Order: sequence, then C-alpha cells, then structure tokens
Amino acid sequence: MDFQRLFKRKGEVPAAANASDDRSDSLYQKDVLIREGELLDGQLPPTLVWGNVGGVISIKADKILGILEGRTRIKAAALQELYPSLFERTPNPGAEYNIPLQVVVMQLKDIFAGISSEERAAVEDFDTPFGQLAREDEARFRDKQVDRPEVRPMATYKLSVSSELGSKAALKEGEQRTGEEQVTGSASKEGMQEKNTATGRNTDSDEVQSEEEKSTVNESSIIPVTLNEEIEENAKACGSDGSRRGPEGGTNRPKQLQSPSEELEPRNVTSGNSRASSYARKSRDDNIRREGHVYLQELYLTDEPLDASRVADLVLQLPRVTGVFIMLSDGGALGGRLNGAISETLLSLTPEFVKHLLTFTQNIEGGPSKFATFLVHARQISLSMVGNVFIVAEHEGKNLPPGLRERLVATAQALDNIYSSQP
Repeated sequence: MDFQRLFKRKGEVPAAANASDDRSDSLYQKDVLIREGELLDGQLPPTLVWGNVGGVISIKADKILGILEGRTRIKAAALQELYPSLFERTPNPGAEYNIPLQVVVMQLKDIFAGISSEERAAVEDFDTPFGQLAREDEARFRDKQVDRPEVRPMATYKLSVSSELGSKAALKEGEQRTGEEQVTGSASKEGMQEKNTATGRNTDSDEVQSEEEKSTVNESSIIPVTLNEEIEENAKACGSDGSRRGPEGGTNRPKQLQSPSEELEPRNVTSGNSRASSYARKSRDDNIRREGHVYLQELYLTDEPLDASRVADLVLQLPRVTGVFIMLSDGGALGGRLNGAISETLLSLTPEFVKHLLTFTQNIEGGPSKFATFLVHARQISLSMVGNVFIVAEHEGKNLPPGLRERLVATAQALDNIYSSQP
C-alpha cells in the first residue's frame, strides 16, 4: 500500500476537477466498519456502550475526518446521529474520537488500487523525509551486500594446490633427466668420432640424425607426471633413512610432498561463517534501530533525527507533564533531568523496583505490565517499562490526559528498539 498517496502538504491548493472526482465520490460513499476497541480516546470523549450496537458499527467514509492528512477521527455528534444507542448521555460539543489510520486504510485500499498510471505519475514527485531516509538506507544496504566477502569451498582450492605441486615436481625431474642424457650423448658422440677417424668412415650425417631423434625423445619425455608417480620415484631414490643420494655421494633430505588422498585442513571456513553471521546480525540490528527512529518521528510529528535527550524535551512539552527522566534497566541515564519528585534516590531504586513489579504483574492476565502510576498528594508519578528502557514522568493533577499513557508506552518501545540493538 502506497501511503504517500494518502497524505498532502498543508496549504496545498486543491487540484482542478477531473475524472478522479468519481473515484472521490466512491471513496466517501465507502462503508468503514469500526469494532469495539478501535475508537481511541480523543478530545473530551464520552463513554460508549458497545453492547447496544452488537460491538461493531458501519460509518460512511465521508463522516471520517483527516483521511488525506493521516489523522483519522470522527466527531461524537456525527456518531450519535448515526447510532444514538451507543451513548449513555449526550456528548459535549466538539468531542471526537480517534480512529487508527490502519483500520481505515485497509478497508479503502481497493479504492486506491484503481488509480490510473497518469494519476500515479502525478504523485511520484511527492516526497517526505521518511521516504528519503528509506531510500538512503536501501542504498547503504545494497552497497553492503556488494562488499560482502565471498566464502569459497575448500575442495576447489585443494585440487588447484595439488595440481601445481605435481606439475612443478614433474618438470623439475624432466629437466634433470634431460641434462643427464645430454651429457651421456656428448660422451658417446666423442667416442664414435674417434672410432670413425681410425676406420676412415664418415658418419656425421648419421650422428646428426641420431641426435635429432634423441632430442625429440627427450622433449617428449618432459610430460608432467602425476603426484603419485613423483612420490614413487622419490621413494626409489631415497635410502633407508629417507635421504636422497646426490652426485657426490652426499645425502639430501627430500621435501615432504602431500598425497592428493590426504585432506587439507579446512582454513578460514569457521571464520568465514562467523563473519557472515556477524554481518547478518549487524544488518538486523540496523533495521531495528532505523524502525525505532522512524517511529519516534511519527509519534512527535517531526523529520529531525531524535535521540533520548531530545525525546525527553518533547515529552516534557506534553500536557500536564512537569518532569521526565529516561534511563536504561542497568541504571544508565539516557535523557531528562532531576525535577520535583524525580530525585536521584528515586532513580537509583527504579531498576530493582521494576524487576519486582514485572514479576508481580507477570501472572496477571495481560501481564507483565508496561505502565504504572503512583498517586502522590496532588501529583502522579508514571513509570513506562518496555524492554531495557524506563521512562519516569511526573504529572499534574489526579488524572492523566487522554492518550498520554499510550504515547509514553510507544515512546519507550521506540527507544528500546534503538538502544537495545546497539553493539
């Protein structure tokens, strides 16, 4: 689903009427089913009685506000007009409910799937910071795949080493035999010249022909032998003590050659697998951190990079929040500052207290808990606990504003994706 088609820039002038108006009409006449639990708290929301309507209601898409802005909601007055039995009392003027964008989009995707190629080309130039970030990450991931080291099988490398050793040894032995035959041929040639001089016979042409035949035989004998033949020849030339006798009667210790039947030790196979596993783990952690950054930007409607310190400043701007501190499960500080009821002593006790609290709520249905509040005089202390990230916040009044609890838990989840996946 291409969500870029669902959003528009603020202040953008509406396009002129064209053939897509019919599609807009069909969009707003589309029925959207909303079930119990999918209407979130909005501004001054009254209590709903879902049992009177069977737990599900059907609303025309034109009654839903903010579809093209990505902030879907519905007025309580419009909802009461359609389903009066859903309310126990008359809602306040201006009251509204938030609807998850995914619930609406998944039921309208067939409308957007029918957009023509011309309309699709018109929205291709639409760009957002999230789209730019996704393209940059995709390019980096593709470059890493190209630079990824290739693990070669050891069998091929073993055969190439054995062939090279056999060829070199065979060529060396052939050169030695050629030298010995040339020396023997020279001596026999001199003897024949002396004998022919005594008898008066001219055999130069015969000697030249014989020499050419020997040369041909010698050249043909320099054929690379197999490694097994080389080992057998070395064994014959060696004495009982494993040494080779040289021309002067001395002994030269032969080099140990490895038989092709012997397996070479595997080299760098384990290290290659570990590098591949480390690369895959690093790529997975990078994806988790990137999702955490994008989620934070969506929660606080900004395109600037956010870390825990900047998030603490943004949480402090939420309604009725007077203090906030973000920390890790081991007590490490990530952002925020000491203020009011948030003291150094309180923060030092938080990690151990959270362990007991999670153990206590683990056996409760829906547990373990991710959010807890503590009433202190006219103030409240809230504790958001997700993974290795805790958010301690101080609030004014005895009640939290609607949606604040969900916002704090979602913030802790995004920060846990970022900091728990760091190396």
